[in-house]
Amino acid sequence: MIRTVLYLTLCIPTFGLTAVAQDIAAPATQAEAATPPPSPEVLSGYWRGALVQDGSVLNLIVHISENEEGALVAATEIEDWLWYGMGDGDEVSINADGTITIEGLYSGDATLQYDPAFRQMKGTVGTDPVRTLHLKPMPAPPAKRFTDSEVTFTSADGTQLAATLVMPDGPGPHPGLVLVAGRGCSERYEEYGQERLYAEYGIATIVYDKRGAGASEGDCDSFTQADLTADAQAALAFLQAQPQVDPARTGMQGTSAGTWVIQNVAELAQSDPQAPQPAFLVTWIGPATSIMQQQRASAKTFGDMLGLSDAQIDLVYDVLDISVSRTLADEEIYARLQEIETQAEDEGWKGDMFGDTDFASSPETVDALWIRRFEYDPAPMLESLTVTPYLAVFGEDDPVVPYAENVAALKAGLDAAGNTSYRIVGIHGQGHGFEHGNETVTLPDGTYYFKFDTVEPLFFGSAIDFLRENGFAPY
Repeated sequence: MIRTVLYLTLCIPTFGLTAVAQDIAAPATQAEAATPPPSPEVLSGYWRGALVQDGSVLNLIVHISENEEGALVAATEIEDWLWYGMGDGDEVSINADGTITIEGLYSGDATLQYDPAFRQMKGTVGTDPVRTLHLKPMPAPPAKRFTDSEVTFTSADGTQLAATLVMPDGPGPHPGLVLVAGRGCSERYEEYGQERLYAEYGIATIVYDKRGAGASEGDCDSFTQADLTADAQAALAFLQAQPQVDPARTGMQGTSAGTWVIQNVAELAQSDPQAPQPAFLVTWIGPATSIMQQQRASAKTFGDMLGLSDAQIDLVYDVLDISVSRTLADEEIYARLQEIETQAEDEGWKGDMFGDTDFASSPETVDALWIRRFEYDPAPMLESLTVTPYLAVFGEDDPVVPYAENVAALKAGLDAAGNTSYRIVGIHGQGHGFEHGNETVTLPDGTYYFKFDTVEPLFFGSAIDFLRENGFAPY
């Protein structure tokens, strides 16, 4: 029976079907040729879709609109990047052949074709590799449940700092969170939008340009640990003073070197009841050791990774010890650092182990050395932090903030204080950053999948879980 069916199927005359197929195909081709390019009005709006590579997807939303100059731009929001908000927009072109180009979307230019029947777009992004992009129209997302405003506040020395204040809808009082950035002259996290993400969970947030950065006053090249701590205190006091904010439920989050800043704020709060009091502390890839210990541990880790000899790593230690010396004259510090800098440069490893602020340009600039301006040890604070909830999220493969020794230091301090409200989260495979790179991952059964570059969700997820458990996140 099966053979008979196959035989009959294969022996059906094809000349009629061919003619019908040709008749059907011809009008479609003519219709395609006659289809005009989509207008800007047709493309304007929100589009939901995904990038696809090797069967894996990266979901995204694209908002196409006209900018102030009347040009079409596309702002892209990638859900798996968590707190990354939509940017200013990539240029959109409607080409003579009817295709649409979005410049610089994710990994390259997107070239799309528009289907007028179902109002969908499909095409490719980039060249190496080539990824498929499929977009479908969607209604505009619901209005955000918060408002943001540009504000300024004043630090202890009179420096004016520019900030963004994000307030959840409703009368409150809302819990609050001060976001403190890591090392360097960083501007506020406008490109990340994590302050807005926290606000979606009912938490008022403030994030500010560091002194000397963005719209803030001050000097980036000379600020100290004390300056940054005073700035963070001022930000906390400003947020706690907002009528919609509950000061007793307002805490701080420090990222990387920003952790030392919020630890310092907590230490000053312990010794001065009149100082701003953080209700909780959240640290992401932040140290629990002293600045000096972190620098030495990081030097050892990076030195080993680079294959430096023990003698060369010892020279890095010498730079640290010489830089903070209070017994050597500035002229001697400068001269000895110059010798090490010259040797490291001659041997080809200076750029891998040192930054611009690790060497002085003259004896007069010795006090401007980064390690000299930033001397802090959180151990006394941790050993006295009896009840304040503390969340620390570490990368288990972090070469800058080594996991094992920082977990040990944090546990030792908080256990000595009798603090039972702390949580430590270690993220397997995570280094000193928030993202995973693109990677082809082999599964236990030998199959594989392509993993897109994304923000590790445990950072924000752990924070929200922690804040909810302690009464600091209403949603």
